[in-house]
Amino acid sequence: MFYYNIELFEQFCLVLFGLTVKQCELKTNVDAKSFFESEISNMDARILALNLSKPALRALIRLNVYSLLDLGKISRESLVNAHGLGPTSLVKLEPFLT
Repeated sequence: MFYYNIELFEQFCLVLFGLTVKQCELKTNVDAKSFFESEISNMDARILALNLSKPALRALIRLNVYSLLDLGKISRESLVNAHGLGPTSLVKLEPFLT
């Protein structure tokens, strides 16, 4: 597996291509990370029991889905287009869509 120093990689991209590398907000913004952790702890246990990935849980929070009742109000199209919900998560959520 190839590992690299992120600072060195960012400098390389800037010098060679004139590009800046965008850091993940959750890695750079402690408040955002704390917000999502707090919101995930407020989610219905039945949603958490689906063992969705953290990005999928954050996507549901952005869609204001905290329970199966909330999930039933969301369209499939909204879920498919939500950043963070991949095929595995969608398969787990499908039985709860109306």
